[in-house]
Amino acid sequence: MNDSADFWKQRLHNHGHTGWADQVIYTFDQQERLARIEAAVNESPIQRGSAIDFGCGTGDFSKLLLSMGFTVCGYDPYVRPLIKSGTFAYADSFHKINLASHSADFVLAVTALDHIIDERELFAVLSTLHAYLKPGASFYMLEYALDSTTERERFGMKNSYQSFRLLSEWRDILGKSLFRVEDVTPMPHPLISPSLGYTAYSRSYLARIRRRCPRLPLARVWQDTIFKWHANAFIERSLRVLGDSTNSPLKLIRLQAE
Repeated sequence: MNDSADFWKQRLHNHGHTGWADQVIYTFDQQERLARIEAAVNESPIQRGSAIDFGCGTGDFSKLLLSMGFTVCGYDPYVRPLIKSGTFAYADSFHKINLASHSADFVLAVTALDHIIDERELFAVLSTLHAYLKPGASFYMLEYALDSTTERERFGMKNSYQSFRLLSEWRDILGKSLFRVEDVTPMPHPLISPSLGYTAYSRSYLARIRRRCPRLPLARVWQDTIFKWHANAFIERSLRVLGDSTNSPLKLIRLQAE
């Protein structure tokens, strides 16, 4: 098993998902991302046809796309989501994606592409995704895209499994891969540019209790349900205002296949 597979499988085993290790952060941040992605897709005239969820992980965004009327192929070489639906298919390799060339209406990638460190591999992945998309179809990616090199040090962005590319580097790579950047929107980051909703949530009584008592005498499934409900109570205000958006290293990049 390669290092990447070990990393993601261990993360899934430890946390039940592949996101933030801090469950208080993850519970809110994942719900906020889902809400913002849903709003962004609803703002655009994207046909509710075939979609690829690249790096689908445990399947939260695949479930969102299914609820919005898409037929979804979730691609992830390391994690298989537990989704039972006649309009969902899972692929752990590109050749298993059950779509014809230039037939997909939409591709979504949420913090997955930045984990492809090797640039040649990244170009190969983007080329493959482009080949699945219809001409003019949309591709949304939520990724770290820094505004300057100084942000890597200022925000402490250094690890062995992320590249933390500059936005200018993304623009160059995407342009060479025949994707046109249509819009770039800074997104909340709970530790750097938190939304007002997250700030209020993190100070709430339940969130503070969970931080002080991480091993509450409840099954994980009950903890997750309770805290998702609690987080969602703050989501609406987080959608209205983004904190200091100019300082967010996380961007929603909306693309169109040329």
